[in-house]
Amino acid sequence: MLEDILQKTQLGRTILERSPLSSKRFKDGNKVEQALEKAQEKTYAQLEKPTETRNQAIKKYSLGGLKLLGLETLTASYVAGELLSRGIEAGIRTVKHHYPAVRDYTKERLIKPGIKKVKEGLAHTYKQKKKIGTGAAIGALVASSVIRGPAEIIINMPETKNKVFMYKQNFGSTHLDEEAKAIADYHQPNFLDITDKIIYRASKDYMKRFTENRQELGAKVLPMVGVFKKKDALRLFEHGEAYADSLVDYVQEIGSDGICIDIESVLLDTRHTSQLTSFMKTLRERFEQEEKKYEIGIAVSPRFDGSEENGYPHHGFYDYCQLSLQADHIQIMAYDFNVGIARSNISPEELENIVQYAKREVDRNEQIVVLLPLYGRAYTTTGGSFQNNILSARNNHLHLPNATATEYRDGDFVITTATKIFYAQDEKTIRDRLNVLIEENIPNAGGWKQTHGTIEMFEEFKKFRDTTSVTYTSVQ
Repeated sequence: MLEDILQKTQLGRTILERSPLSSKRFKDGNKVEQALEKAQEKTYAQLEKPTETRNQAIKKYSLGGLKLLGLETLTASYVAGELLSRGIEAGIRTVKHHYPAVRDYTKERLIKPGIKKVKEGLAHTYKQKKKIGTGAAIGALVASSVIRGPAEIIINMPETKNKVFMYKQNFGSTHLDEEAKAIADYHQPNFLDITDKIIYRASKDYMKRFTENRQELGAKVLPMVGVFKKKDALRLFEHGEAYADSLVDYVQEIGSDGICIDIESVLLDTRHTSQLTSFMKTLRERFEQEEKKYEIGIAVSPRFDGSEENGYPHHGFYDYCQLSLQADHIQIMAYDFNVGIARSNISPEELENIVQYAKREVDRNEQIVVLLPLYGRAYTTTGGSFQNNILSARNNHLHLPNATATEYRDGDFVITTATKIFYAQDEKTIRDRLNVLIEENIPNAGGWKQTHGTIEMFEEFKKFRDTTSVTYTSVQ
């Protein structure tokens, strides 16, 4: 390992000597040599420190503004950035099977923040006419230590088998019930809603039979609790302890493995964030009083960088970081970007941005569940939507005989007829989205909702379930 780190230091030497920056800042070649000799000395010193101390230093100095070891040497971030982007890319390939997790860690936690600081540092240095001096050495030191840290952590991280969550709302239909039981690790029936009272959507006898039937197959049941109006959500928050008691009693009565909270309203935003977090904490503490270990999920809007400020203020209602400390499953509703507008349900780029945001904010990646749409929408040829325009994937075939054109566009299967445009879902759209989750090392996927799906779609979920992911904790 020592030789490997010193090789990275040598890489830093080569990069520094060849970079345009060096010719501007180092008039004397001896200064380059002296700086790199100090890098080697510092590398030895760093290796002698306890791992925890070393990792704290790495986090503090490589991501915390790159005021490396207290010196005004922001230009040294140039060396650090080059080492991160080149040296780590070379180093992590030796980890082979764990490559996706290492790549995730370095890209999201180190390289992206590092490059941002590189740009800031270079601009500041140029303006202030600071000199690199010893900073180049320490920059190389920090970067080479960073290479070692993530690899050591991730190589020892466990693998987990991917899991499938299936949501069911229509209890009058048995469509795909057997297929769902064959592939789902978690079943999430929408058993009750909360308005000014608790409304049960099915009899408790049915709920018990449903739960027992799935549990006999080794699956877990987390019934959904729907709250869809602001006034009802505020009432829930105001009387949080009483509602928590009722929900625990309900879960115990039907024998489920926990519960999933689904509070949705575009009128809820950052003004209500702390209330949601507080209620989830109350619910968690109430469940923890029981002898049995129960699981808690929460459905959240699909946040991405800047979404709250760019047309989705209700996204701010959900603080992924704080919620992940109270809930076992952060269930991202990755759909419905096409409500009222003729476009795809969710584009590949949007899905990637949503997943990457969640990976930064959620405590552990194994808590992230991405719920995918099994339905599309229909619009007039002029782009207008109309009432009841939901299109179940199992009904795509009804419109294909009248199609004037079909194509895959921006993540959806688009069917055009003389009077309508259908942005539909099928097994390919699901497969492509599941592949994004596999690529991003997300171990949980779900379908909304079961009765919209097809056997072919469920086969894609089965393939996802047969793969594994590396689990790790987010670096805040």
